[in-house]
Amino acid sequence: MISPQFRAQLAKPARTTFIIWGAFLAGPPLYAAVAFLVASQRPVPPATPSFALLALASLAIAALAGGVFYWRISFTDAALRKAPHAATTITPAPAVPAAATPREQKLFAVATYGQTRCVVAWACFESAGMFGVLLVFLGHPPQRAFPFLAAAFAAIALHGPRLLEIVERADTLLPRD
Repeated sequence: MISPQFRAQLAKPARTTFIIWGAFLAGPPLYAAVAFLVASQRPVPPATPSFALLALASLAIAALAGGVFYWRISFTDAALRKAPHAATTITPAPAVPAAATPREQKLFAVATYGQTRCVVAWACFESAGMFGVLLVFLGHPPQRAFPFLAAAFAAIALHGPRLLEIVERADTLLPRD
């Protein structure tokens, strides 16, 4: 179990992760507004390619599945044991306090690893919504984008930031120095 002092030090990167998550959550409603604006500005919808709906729906499903898969493999016990040594965590983004113990430095690296993995998964989920907006740009009515945007929003909402939980789990998994 991590100490209250260390938890307080992790509060800043955890807060940053929540802000990033909020920005990703705000994306699909904003994209819905863009889809309606685009559709309302064109006098006559262009002819839509017949394959567009099926192709973009397939890509959206692949993006959602890829994001879920990436999320699941990123936070397994084995991945968390390797996280302090991952290439993206050589220099942790959250400033490690000068008085941090070697174990706390490793746990800060896990926090950076977790934040990076969350952002990549959220980007995969967000791209599913972008495929719906692309349909509108190709001439489909804006209502066709809603299932894409709803799926993206739901996936992002269901995979919220759990930075402190990830660090606590890593604390129990990492060998004691």
